[in-house]
Amino acid sequence: MSQLPTDVAAALPTPATTEPTPRRIGLVVVLAAKGGTGGTLIAAHLAASLAAEKRVCLVDLDLCKGDVAGALDLHSDRSINLLLDRMDSLDPNLLRGSVEVHPSGLHVLIQPYDLTDLHQINADETTKLLLFLREHYDVVIVDAGSRMDVVSMSAALTADEILLVSTTDVPSLRDAQRVLGLLRHLDVRPSNVRLVLNKVEEGSGVPAAEVAAQLHVPVAVSLPADVDACSRVDTRGHLLWEVAPHARITRALQSLWHTLRGETNHASHRLSWPWSHKP
Repeated sequence: MSQLPTDVAAALPTPATTEPTPRRIGLVVVLAAKGGTGGTLIAAHLAASLAAEKRVCLVDLDLCKGDVAGALDLHSDRSINLLLDRMDSLDPNLLRGSVEVHPSGLHVLIQPYDLTDLHQINADETTKLLLFLREHYDVVIVDAGSRMDVVSMSAALTADEILLVSTTDVPSLRDAQRVLGLLRHLDVRPSNVRLVLNKVEEGSGVPAAEVAAQLHVPVAVSLPADVDACSRVDTRGHLLWEVAPHARITRALQSLWHTLRGETNHASHRLSWPWSHKP
């Protein structure tokens, strides 16, 4: 896991001291405890499922080597760079020319394919960009990757909800604990942080209840391991409900948004799957 610069605390924006009432979840930041835990898959599926009924933007903020475009099988010359190049003149027309639209109706800000064209931004620019997007969408989902740098931590401080994705093996949970320690150091509200446990296998790894107790963070959802369904997603660039609509992992991902909003009766508030989206 990359180290933060020594002056990162000074570079990051100061978090708000009061929580809005009623609480609106307009900006969700997905952090991966370490690479390979499935943060991009979860961010992409959460965003695409919400796009059936809401105006949603998925932002790839992994400025090192993010590949939301690959996960969603998007091929475009558009990228987040079109916004980053004009941070002093952000407007709706520029935004429309920057996003790629997925068949689900989801708007996506992708990283450029060419690694020589990656941009670096600072804490203030990160915050400005996310607040701008939050004004123009019902929900903004940010894939911040696994790098604990100024960009990802600025996103975390701006977020209404942080999903920390981890598997239940000890190395991943140890990194999750380290990330949580950093978030607490930066005074991120504990109520804003939840765990997503991915690739959970019965009888293997640390049980979810024990993870929550040890890390002092609630588990929003436990996603069962499904190598077959996830491998089809990876190789085809399709979404889980397209290749495995009845799989347990697909149903678990559908319930995630309801859990974040505190809805316990998911059946009465069920979202449509994205194939029902009508432009």
